[in-house]
Amino acid sequence: MTKPDTKFLVQIDSKAFTQKPESNDIGGIKTRTQNSQAQFLTTKELATEIEQGKSFSLGILEGGLGASNWKEQQIFGVDIDNNDKNLPILTPKEAIQICKDNEILPMLCYKTFSNSEEKPKYRLLFKLNESVKDENKRLLIASTLVALFPQADKSCVNADRIFFGTNKKVKILDKIVSFDKILELSEKTIVPVKEKSTELDKLKADFDFESLLNEECGEMTRKTKTYIMYKNCPICGHCDDFIYYTKTKTFKCFGAHGGAGGSIIDYLMATRNLSQKQAIDYFKLELCKLPRGKNADLRGNQQLELISAKQLITQKLAPINWCMENFLPQGLALVVAQPKSGKSWLTLAICLSVATGTDFLGYCTNKGESLYLALEDSRHRLKNRLEKILGKNEIPENFNFAIKAPSLANGLIDMLEKHMQEHPNTKLIAIDTLQKIRTGASRQEGAYAADYREVGMLKSFADKYNITVLLVHHLRKQKDADVFNKISGTNGIMGVADTIFILDKDCRESNEAKLHITGRDVEFDELYLSFDKSTCQWTCEGNAEIQAKKREVKEYTNDPIIKALRKLIEIDADWRGTAQELLNAFIEKCNIKLDEKPESIGRKLRKYADLMQEVDSIIYTAPSANGSNGRRVHKFHLGVKFADDYILWA
Repeated sequence: MTKPDTKFLVQIDSKAFTQKPESNDIGGIKTRTQNSQAQFLTTKELATEIEQGKSFSLGILEGGLGASNWKEQQIFGVDIDNNDKNLPILTPKEAIQICKDNEILPMLCYKTFSNSEEKPKYRLLFKLNESVKDENKRLLIASTLVALFPQADKSCVNADRIFFGTNKKVKILDKIVSFDKILELSEKTIVPVKEKSTELDKLKADFDFESLLNEECGEMTRKTKTYIMYKNCPICGHCDDFIYYTKTKTFKCFGAHGGAGGSIIDYLMATRNLSQKQAIDYFKLELCKLPRGKNADLRGNQQLELISAKQLITQKLAPINWCMENFLPQGLALVVAQPKSGKSWLTLAICLSVATGTDFLGYCTNKGESLYLALEDSRHRLKNRLEKILGKNEIPENFNFAIKAPSLANGLIDMLEKHMQEHPNTKLIAIDTLQKIRTGASRQEGAYAADYREVGMLKSFADKYNITVLLVHHLRKQKDADVFNKISGTNGIMGVADTIFILDKDCRESNEAKLHITGRDVEFDELYLSFDKSTCQWTCEGNAEIQAKKREVKEYTNDPIIKALRKLIEIDADWRGTAQELLNAFIEKCNIKLDEKPESIGRKLRKYADLMQEVDSIIYTAPSANGSNGRRVHKFHLGVKFADDYILWA
């Protein structure tokens, strides 16, 4: 354990005050304090600075102002202002007694500039036995201390909280608090949803909540007689911020996007996205396996919304909203590829194209606002990527990013709903990647059901607002003749998706890839893409050519003249004659009569000259301009046929 006189880091304002700073002083105090060089001080040295009226920041900030620049912290403070009129006044003596009862005495305490006998205002500072460098751990400690004193200012949990000094004597106790003791006390921060049911209380008492958590949370990082800390939190997705209290069978998530806690019912509400009633029904019927009564229904008493065929045919429906015409429609879309194969570059380019209204891979784009949740990126990486892909082009104003978001079980949909209210012109939301927002299957839920449920939540959201949600996901490593079978996870993911793009490479280092496309509103297709490392852009090689070639080959193959010619060449591999003689040969040798004039025959044969050789290996020689002895002779010869040469056009 750290010795009492060991120094700790703190940031202190250079300016002293003899009375409480005015509101117009606060900005300067924050700037000076949080931009100051952190100092190593003892408890007595800090007390001296406070008595001189100097403000201080317990959290060490680097690189600028604001909580996002928090780096570490060893001293934690509680500001008891007694401002809540619904609570009794808490005196300093009573606060110290709370500390004694919970075995956590402060390092020092002092009364503020505004303290009075009628309304005591004072601060308690606690020294931890180690410096904390993890944000979730910091939040856990701060939340636990504030929860012990209901009369405390709740803003004390903020990482960038500034504490003013005083013009009064500071009392030094110089005590140390262990992190394990904080964990034991953290149970006091839990505020479970109120439930009124004796039967439910008995079921909860008998239920093995710990075994469920062992299965869903996995590895334990700490275990004592009173609590278990799990490495993985199923609510916020962070590490080492989920605790289960064995005596009371309650849990607490201290994550920045979590904050949930309570009984098994609260846990089901947070991880399964259920209402309280649905969570209770799920607990009773699915986990405790109680028999279903005639009124038991997890989702309430619902009815089918019927529509007749006649109504459907006569109903005028709004047209499909396309981000990119015939390529990216409204609904849920997947971009799937191996790691580090360029799918994030592809997703970024799609978002930029929608934000600027520029064509993408040859497809016409409808302009709209884009949101890109780049959950695996930092601001530096995003900035670099954006600069590379934009080049000298203008920066779009309606393209927004976020690098942090809660999981599906912890309010992602609510957050996206709020975004749509604030940005109603949003046309595309990209989420990179699916794994960053997942919670996973429960013990009673299969992998397919979990995949379908979680991805289905995003599809429902997209359908509600008639927008496109583009979800980035991974391919499995194993080979498969059907590339769509390589999508990581079960078929539940593909089953929900409206549109699927698979970016498939022969090897990760290659700059070429196939983009396989399928969907409910798009035709199956394969595009050949190449990646330009200098611009970090994917471009389509030959897409227009391929589509035009397919249409040309289809027209050629279905033409009655070509069908008849194929039969004739099978009989006579070296045929020659005029257009009229060709029509006569079709009748005499193939029993095919065409309603064509000799003039049109000649034009079509010249049009199809290249395809005759490419598709059917028929070498065609058109008549010379002046003919031969007054006759315009068409010559045909069946060459060597390579069956696989033009399988692409079949």
